[in-house]
Amino acid sequence: SAASDVYMRQALACLEMEHPRNERLVRAINAVGQNRRVKIGVDSGAELTVWPSDLCQDIAELVPNDASREGVCYWAPGDLEYPSIPDEGTRTFMLLIDDEHMTIAPHMAPIRKPLISVADMNDKGHDVFFPSKGQAMAVHQASGKVTRIQRTGGRFEIDAEVVPPTQCPPEGRGVDL
Repeated sequence: SAASDVYMRQALACLEMEHPRNERLVRAINAVGQNRRVKIGVDSGAELTVWPSDLCQDIAELVPNDASREGVCYWAPGDLEYPSIPDEGTRTFMLLIDDEHMTIAPHMAPIRKPLISVADMNDKGHDVFFPSKGQAMAVHQASGKVTRIQRTGGRFEIDAEVVPPTQCPPEGRGVDL
C-alpha cells in the first residue's frame, strides 16, 4: 500500500542517516518478500556502473569479467595511496522502471549503494538531462523511452524494481540501461 511504502522510505532514511553500518539492514529490508526496490544513484563522475556485491545476489549469477579476472581495484573516496575496492564480476538484472523493462549489467563490488554511470548510459544510447527546473531524465535515442530521474536532496536517483527471471517478459530484455 502507499502508506506502507511511505513508512518504509521513512524508516530506511532514518537507518541510513543513523550509521553507515546499517546499510546492510537497509538492503535486507528492501529485499523482504517480492519487493526488490532499489534506488540507483545516477553519478556523472563515476567511470562505470557498480552495485553492492550482496544486493539481490539471489537473483542473478555473479560472472567473472575482465576486470575481476585481472584483479582490478577502484578508488574509494578515502583512498590515498592505492585503490581498495576490488571488482568482483558482473551480474545482469532485469529492472522494472516506470512500467518499462530494462536490463542492467553492473560491475559488483563491496560498496554500500548501487550507482549507474552517466558515461555508461551515454555509451548505451541514453542522453541524460539534469535541468535546474523540471524533470531530470534519460532519453534512449533509438527507442525514445524516457527514464525519470528523481532528485532526493543532493542526489539524483532512479527508482527501480529488480525483477526475478521467472517474472521477466517473454518478449525480450527491454532497453539496456
